Amino acid sequence: YKAIGWMGRGAGFLMMWIGMLMTLAPLSEVLDVLPFLGNASRGLVMVATLPIALVLTGITVVVSMVLHSVVAMLLIGLLLAGWAGWTIKRKVSKS
Repeated sequence: YKAIGWMGRGAGFLMMWIGMLMTLAPLSEVLDVLPFLGNASRGLVMVATLPIALVLTGITVVVSMVLHSVVAMLLIGLLLAGWAGWTIKRKVSKS
């Protein structure tokens, strides 16, 4: 379970990085008028988007963990409140 979770996070990171590279690809194509500028821009874009994708992936993972915990706690609280209400209603109706 943990290994699959980390593989999913790694795949998410790669997809985010590839998406950023694809978003900035037209810049490299414009700079391909001079071939050395196109190659340099592709390298710079790869180097610049790597830390951005890492940070955004980390933020996404933390937010998803927090929200997952909050939703789980709310669900447990609602179930306990429902059970308590049902128990109290049952005791009152027996009296």
